[in-house]
Amino acid sequence: MIEHSIQVGDIVTCNEPIEAYYSNYPKGVTPYCTFTPEDIGIVAEVSVPYIWSKNGSEQSFCCVDFFKPGVTYNPHHPDIPWRCGMSYNNIKKLA
Repeated sequence: MIEHSIQVGDIVTCNEPIEAYYSNYPKGVTPYCTFTPEDIGIVAEVSVPYIWSKNGSEQSFCCVDFFKPGVTYNPHHPDIPWRCGMSYNNIKKLA
């Protein structure tokens, strides 16, 4: 997927599964959660920078919020979604 074609609010899924932030952290407290090609998420942030290689070339990724049926991120606040960081080549735009 081309980076500039993804915008905040886009409905997306992934090509390859990716583990959610804070999945199973701290161990045994938060459940294990993975965003899979069967899941649907909403792009929350775009062009988040990170360093990809030893030579310091900068790449970027986007953050995707999603809910996983049966796997609540915060039982005290079930309206808070899971979030994962996803590279642009792993994103499949649905709408």
